[in-house]
Amino acid sequence: MAGKYDATKVSAAKTIKKSGVAMTLNRKSTTAATNPWEPPTETTTAYPCNGVITNYSAYEIDGTVIRRDDRKVLLAADGLAVTPTTADTLTIGGVELAIMHVEPIAPSNDPIIYTVQVRNV
Repeated sequence: MAGKYDATKVSAAKTIKKSGVAMTLNRKSTTAATNPWEPPTETTTAYPCNGVITNYSAYEIDGTVIRRDDRKVLLAADGLAVTPTTADTLTIGGVELAIMHVEPIAPSNDPIIYTVQVRNV
């Protein structure tokens, strides 16, 4: 069964790349300084990815969890080196967006697509 989902994963990535836009998943990490009096070093690693940006429907928007300006991004899992988290951000068209929620679509514990809720920072 894994082979069937592998083909679906590749197909989803191709469709998203064709219909979507290039974006960057940004992950910050902190490294402790050698000396305790020095500040830690913060590094941001950029992971290129492709996604389709959609709006939430009126019945999904509750004003609290999902706001009117939030967007839903379908990210292709194939080729993405990391799993998105709410600690990451997405940069789309030069605009950095906070990730509010991530929902993997993973029929066999192997994500095909990530549904990501993003909000202006």
